[in-house]
Amino acid sequence: KSITVTEGAKPTGLPVTQPSTIGGKGKIETTTSHEYNTDGGTTFTPCTGALDNLTAGTYHVRVKANGTELASETETYTITAFTATQETQPTATFTATGPNSGTLSNLVNGGEYAVTGAATANFTASGTTHDLNGVSAGVLSIVKKGNGTTTTDSTAQTITVTKATTPTGVTAVGCTSSSNNDGKLENVTNLMEYQKSGAAGWTGCGGTEVINLTPGTYLVRVKATGTVLASDSQTVTINAYSSLPSEGTP
Repeated sequence: KSITVTEGAKPTGLPVTQPSTIGGKGKIETTTSHEYNTDGGTTFTPCTGALDNLTAGTYHVRVKANGTELASETETYTITAFTATQETQPTATFTATGPNSGTLSNLVNGGEYAVTGAATANFTASGTTHDLNGVSAGVLSIVKKGNGTTTTDSTAQTITVTKATTPTGVTAVGCTSSSNNDGKLENVTNLMEYQKSGAAGWTGCGGTEVINLTPGTYLVRVKATGTVLASDSQTVTINAYSSLPSEGTP
């Protein structure tokens, strides 16, 4: 009696799903008629259906032996690890607005950013600008964060930030009449700004002196400009008018 022995068909063309996210897994559409190994050896593991949740690597698949049908030749399938795209390096600009603050511009609306170095901040850009506080002289490092699924963090953009020198030579001239409105700040420049203590904002000095000031404590600093932070403030006092004679006057 003769027995006809055949060989299973090599399992070519099985659908393969490659990973599509960082750390994602792949899939080979095997069935219960298949078996596989990962080392190319002679020991195979039966498939219970599709091979899924597969890490990157090589998978050797064949049709199982069945009755008088020999196992097929092995077909090799490769699962390739997902390659993420790196976010584009930012091209932000920094404009100082105070002694420890500034604004980043030219951001991507909705982008996730991490700023470290002179200041530390993690934020989602709402629009194309973002205000930073706690900035000091040094280097700002700006990274556009990856989304964690298909993109990775960008390389860092760096911006050098400096700080203006605190003025020391500003002098105050007290009021000379009972109107108490002719006080002065002298030895200032148009690069400086002043603020009466407790005021909400700052006013540019505009020249070499500021006139028509009322008595009180004044803060004077060098303005912020570009990547240069405003200086710390020099404090001076404009005295109120006094009609009392000076000591030694009869």
